[in-house]
Amino acid sequence: MTVELITAIAPYITALVGLLSGVYAVSRTNSNQLTSTYFSRMTAAYENHWAAFAEFVYYPNDKTRNAYVVAVYNAVLYSSEDAANGIQALFHKAIEYTRSGQSDARQLDKWAGDLEVILHNDVLRFRERGSR
Repeated sequence: MTVELITAIAPYITALVGLLSGVYAVSRTNSNQLTSTYFSRMTAAYENHWAAFAEFVYYPNDKTRNAYVVAVYNAVLYSSEDAANGIQALFHKAIEYTRSGQSDARQLDKWAGDLEVILHNDVLRFRERGSR
């Protein structure tokens, strides 16, 4: 009787294992797609931030400032806490720089370089987290 019971139950167990494997594979694929989309948007936000930053610093006016504000918002939306703090700090320094009428941007370049390292590390951490 045990062999008959095993023979009767085995197809159901096999089907259940197959179903669970399929559900796991689909959820893993969806997770990978979400991670990939998030990473693409994060890197695009960082790229837009740098473009808006450069345009605002070299051509400070209301239009470039507004574009920079939007770029800062988007970059902070996708960044880690330390990257968000760096982005916001650079934004405030850039506002101060353009309001003061300074022509020497070396200190601003230094702050931008520091932020570049933070953003680079943020991207690397996300890649490591996403590849697991």
